[in-house]
Amino acid sequence: MKKLICAVLTLILLLLPTLPAFAEGQLPVVFVAGYTSSRLYLDHGKETEKQVWQVHLGDKVISAFKSELPKVIGSAAPASVGIYKPLFDALEPYVNEIIEPLSMNADGTSVYDVQPYPHAVSDTRLDKCKAARFYPDSDHMRTLTKAVGDKNAYICTLDWRLG
Repeated sequence: MKKLICAVLTLILLLLPTLPAFAEGQLPVVFVAGYTSSRLYLDHGKETEKQVWQVHLGDKVISAFKSELPKVIGSAAPASVGIYKPLFDALEPYVNEIIEPLSMNADGTSVYDVQPYPHAVSDTRLDKCKAARFYPDSDHMRTLTKAVGDKNAYICTLDWRLG
């Protein structure tokens, strides 16, 4: 009998936190976005803030190719037969500029002050994310919000570098 009472009380305690959600008619849903949906910022909230992941790299890539066009053209023939080193050497400084802020220490900590956005739990509700023009995995989120609404959907963004 004691085991039965204990099991019933445990079940009640486990379900108790969900009662307000049932009262509203909707359970909140947490959407875990993939690494391509995470926005990572260097020095978030400071004057030096800079987005370092999920940035539009098109301009930087085009600039790199234009600046290094003779080297890129010269390395195209060797690259076509599997010799990539000349191409890599030509583009390496540009790639390093893009990925340097994402560097990690040997102990698994970030070299720089990089944080995901949204970082604060209060900012992860989808309606707040939309207001900040952040809409990860848009196809999946659109489907999710049709079912639960923007105020019941939360986004869990991750610093994918940390595992």
